[in-house]
Amino acid sequence: MPSPPRIFILGSCVSRDAFELTEHGMQLAGYIARTSLASAFLTRPAPKEICMKTPEIASRFQRRMVEIDLRRRAPTMIAAAHFDVLLVDLIDERFNLARFGGSNTLPELFTLSRELAGVCGWAGPIVTPGTNQHLGAWKRGVGRLLKLVDPGRIVVNRAFWAATLEDGTPLENQAMIAESNRVLEVMYGYLERNGVGAVIDYPDGVVADPNHKWGIAPFHYAAGMYEIMVHKLQVICDRADLTQRDKAAAGPGETFSGGGE
Repeated sequence: MPSPPRIFILGSCVSRDAFELTEHGMQLAGYIARTSLASAFLTRPAPKEICMKTPEIASRFQRRMVEIDLRRRAPTMIAAAHFDVLLVDLIDERFNLARFGGSNTLPELFTLSRELAGVCGWAGPIVTPGTNQHLGAWKRGVGRLLKLVDPGRIVVNRAFWAATLEDGTPLENQAMIAESNRVLEVMYGYLERNGVGAVIDYPDGVVADPNHKWGIAPFHYAAGMYEIMVHKLQVICDRADLTQRDKAAAGPGETFSGGGE
């Protein structure tokens, strides 16, 4: 009997929550969240004084994710993991980036997630999502990712911000939602143009859950969205027979069971 597909998530709760809320028959082989591809694959760690602030983050999960970003652990974790599919979504590209060095064209960055911003007191330059500097750094991160993982093993979860709740009630900040989705459309398109052909999409759009365990937000989806994601991921894995490929090259890996906002 073939082993269940092993999925490593490089993304956000929109992908991770599906593995908790629906039956899926897959194994979660790893999870990295709350980091931008613009910073995750850089080599120079964030400044020591910033790294020293992470113990002040209350959530153990958030603290761990921040440390992965600041200390540039993502490449090593992904390279060592035992997985069949790298599932990528870009919802956490919503965070600002802190620039601590480099140049305008080759900046040194770390992801200024909400929890890190709350403890580090960063007062230096900020790179805003969707700007030319952000997209340039992000594209360089994509290039490094695609050197690390064959595009044929990557599945893109084309997750966008929901504009309404499940009952049709509009969410707040519609202009921000529209602008965030415009930037996401650009980035998802870039991944597809660079050889990542396996895509999960939502033809009828996405909607938010008013009773989501993490609270109301454009990226806290209704249960039906997770069911669509899991079903489409299962179809992709079955069609590609991913559980049988690249096993000889796969590393020992680590299984992750926790995580959240």
